[in-house]
Amino acid sequence: MLTKTGNGGTGLSRETVKELLRLFKEAQTTPLSFETLADVDRFEESLEKEVGLQPLEPVDITDKEQDATPVILWCRQTWACVADLYSNPANAEGFVAELEDSSESEEAHRFTEPSTGSFWREAVAGLPDGASIAAVILYSDATELAKDGSATGHPVYVSLGNISSGERWKPHGRRLAALLPDFSKHVVKPGVDVARRRLEIFHTCLEKILEKQKEVESTGMRMKDPLGVVRYVRPLLYAYVGDYPEQCKVAGTKMGNQTRFPCPKCLISNENLANADARWEYRTEEGQKLTLAQLQAFRGRTALARAETVESTHRVKVGIWGFPNGSTTWGNPYRSLMCDVMHMSALGVYKHMVDCIRAMLPDKIAAMDIALRNVTAFSRQSLFRLPSEGKHYFANRGVFQAFEHQSVMQAGR
Repeated sequence: MLTKTGNGGTGLSRETVKELLRLFKEAQTTPLSFETLADVDRFEESLEKEVGLQPLEPVDITDKEQDATPVILWCRQTWACVADLYSNPANAEGFVAELEDSSESEEAHRFTEPSTGSFWREAVAGLPDGASIAAVILYSDATELAKDGSATGHPVYVSLGNISSGERWKPHGRRLAALLPDFSKHVVKPGVDVARRRLEIFHTCLEKILEKQKEVESTGMRMKDPLGVVRYVRPLLYAYVGDYPEQCKVAGTKMGNQTRFPCPKCLISNENLANADARWEYRTEEGQKLTLAQLQAFRGRTALARAETVESTHRVKVGIWGFPNGSTTWGNPYRSLMCDVMHMSALGVYKHMVDCIRAMLPDKIAAMDIALRNVTAFSRQSLFRLPSEGKHYFANRGVFQAFEHQSVMQAGR
């Protein structure tokens, strides 16, 4: 049942949300519990429902030989989300269906617009004449749905690179494809490796929700774009966005600097991470499958863990394998892995810049914190809230959240 939420967007009705929660609790697959209506509202906002799409449906992926409790995936096919987004008239402004020339130079691209980049150009050259591209963007992350941590979820969202960058993450520019199982109440049978089983479940979920998209990438499908023009469209995985732990999970690779190849995207070695001039080949499905075959030879848990660390790969079948164009440079699913902007800029590059400032200008730190506290208003960011009184940002005294790093970054422009 659809309803209008308080902010004017379309969402699940409260009755539907409560019914969904009841099903979750009966299956004992998630710790979702709500003490207040605010908690229900928070969860309802995370499960935005769009007109034209079928509701999320439960898929039982329980392995009776390994799981002692049921494992339920709530999902719809990513292709259904792609088709809905591609044809939605609300996405008409700034929508791009064809390759754009950003300038006379092929080397000049607009960072936020895939249609000006090499991926789009190479994909168009490799596809049948007349085919348009739906540049699929996936995003997933474990998320708290209640402030006290009692409600958590792991949503997978879909958007399109065809949609203008300013519209992609608005309600009409994104779709919820799945809510992955939460493992706080998941129990495995004796002798089963818990961490490995849960990683297997994660990739089984990805395989389920991407199944139709992989099929349509091969065959293509005719549909209307937001302006009503009928096109022959092929959906291609352009980007899978997430923080570093999420990227490693999606890639099936080991995380951290203790592994030989810590990057989920390429095969840069641990000792070359600080080499700014280094260029390394992407991981490939074929290469990862060869590594997986080698890991299959290890039987003991200790020996396998050691081998996985050396090879920087988990012994698991990866859900993003199997795309028809996965063997090409532009269709390689490992190429699609991208860090989200918050972790890349505010919690990444900018934090390193501030560390350099602290080291280079130690006598200026106090004055910079005073100047920062004198900034009273700024309008370029919707959530602009500088560190509160008592925190000293440049002196690094206090615990700072992502929005505070982003606010300081905006104020310093």
